[in-house]
Amino acid sequence: MKPSEILKYYLNEKIIEKILNGDGREYAVKYGEKFGKRPLTLNYKSDVERLVKQGATSFHVSEERWSNPMALSVDLTKEELDNLRNGWDFLIDVDCNVLEVSKIFTKLIVDELYFEGLRSFSVKFSGGSGFHILVPYESFPSDINGVKINNLFPDSPMILSSFIKESLREKIRDELEQNYSIKKISSMFSIDEKKLVSDDGRIDPYKVIEIDTVLISERHLFRMQYSLNEKRWLVSLPIDKNKVMEFNERDALPVN
Repeated sequence: MKPSEILKYYLNEKIIEKILNGDGREYAVKYGEKFGKRPLTLNYKSDVERLVKQGATSFHVSEERWSNPMALSVDLTKEELDNLRNGWDFLIDVDCNVLEVSKIFTKLIVDELYFEGLRSFSVKFSGGSGFHILVPYESFPSDINGVKINNLFPDSPMILSSFIKESLREKIRDELEQNYSIKKISSMFSIDEKKLVSDDGRIDPYKVIEIDTVLISERHLFRMQYSLNEKRWLVSLPIDKNKVMEFNERDALPVN
């Protein structure tokens, strides 16, 4: 994507408005393959315009919400981070190299969250080949067993991710087997057929798809809504959580 096209995309006032919706998060800006200085906050339209004119290609934010993001430092202890943290959102990062398989898994996760009684969560295309599902901090109790929820990061989201993954193991396995042969999956993912099969002779779904837990760590960042993905130059686009299977990559073209 040409620098002039990137500039034109980000200087759209509606895009700037979405980027500024950070909710007390720490920001970071990427310039091609390299991140800029941290910590960073963006408060005004002029902040975004300045960074884009300096060559910013994407904007990233933390899962955690902070009382003062600019007080963050690599030198802070866990206790100091806990004291600065106002809350955290639970981010489920569907990691897969094939969009159609990502859609199937994301739909299953959405159905599981509905089954568990959750309604206030959002889904967005990552801009690559996966999806981000975000359950906001406000959906959780203020404490669990007398411990403030603020202080249960990253342990609680790790446990939740493992719970969802194991809950859906058989469902995603069934979906893959109904839609694709082992030979087809082997070809799609360039993985030897023998490595795709578990001890029971069936497909191991987590050889080709995963909930990425690398994101679940202190001060880790994820690509912000309406930000561009440098690998494919598609938009990290919020989508209707009830229409995941209808999503088409064309929807995420910057021109659209």
